[in-house]
Amino acid sequence: ISDEIYRFVFQQAETDLKVSQELHDKVTARSFTLLSIMIPVLTLIIGFMLKAEYNIQYLGLALKGSAASGIISLFILMYLVMPRSWMTIGESPKVIFTHQIIEQDLPKEELFKALLLGEIENLQYRIDFNNCQNKTRLIYLNIVFYIIGINIAAYCSLMLLN
Repeated sequence: ISDEIYRFVFQQAETDLKVSQELHDKVTARSFTLLSIMIPVLTLIIGFMLKAEYNIQYLGLALKGSAASGIISLFILMYLVMPRSWMTIGESPKVIFTHQIIEQDLPKEELFKALLLGEIENLQYRIDFNNCQNKTRLIYLNIVFYIIGINIAAYCSLMLLN
């Protein structure tokens, strides 16, 4: 296989790893945004729940349910914004230049191909790992959106019934 093919595959793998990093950043940013909205709303709901007299039937139950689901959402969002294991682009020189590579008596071109092949395999492992992390994080973020949607639908139903 020619050097150009190795370089092409390497560049494509690097690009794919960058895309997974961008998705990671977007999920984290959305989680921060939702967290900054949820904290005051949840504080308002709990305060209203503790102080108000309920004139609307089932409003107390709806508020308690919203408070409970809001707390669950907060824990999920805090999990999403906390640091976690993640694989970034690049490799430490001490990992690239192992004794096995240095001690091999290979021509320059073959040594370069061996290094590129090793890094391509490493990039594929990182891509798979990051994609698995992103898939889990997106599931959790969707759960939070569903909880918010259910709460809004419950309040609208209560207001329409009374």
